[in-house]
Amino acid sequence: MFGLRLILILAVVGGLIAFIGDKLGSKIGKKKLSVFGLRPYHTSVLMTVITGILIASITLVTMAVASDSARTAMFGMEKLQNELAALNREKDQASVALAKAQADVAEKNKAILALDEQIKASAAEKSGD
Repeated sequence: MFGLRLILILAVVGGLIAFIGDKLGSKIGKKKLSVFGLRPYHTSVLMTVITGILIASITLVTMAVASDSARTAMFGMEKLQNELAALNREKDQASVALAKAQADVAEKNKAILALDEQIKASAAEKSGD
């Protein structure tokens, strides 16, 4: 539910900023206003670009403030990837150690079975005497 509300808020805010930017660009174009010595058409384009930057920036800031997982995805992904790689290395080492331990157990079981056979043979020999 939180994610849906956040998407709705971002859509409304983004639409509002786009609407304001469009109206501002239109007024600048109609009044032949100039910013930074640019021609009115280029000033209008600049306002449209600035509006797009504002939409993206506000979206990112809102996501970072509202969601811990989004913040982690935006700013902590490299740390998570390093941790994942380290955990995968540890898992591989543990798998190798497990395989070695299982081989040792199988070897010990064979030794135990051989000793059991010797005990049985020895017990049969003593009972036969």
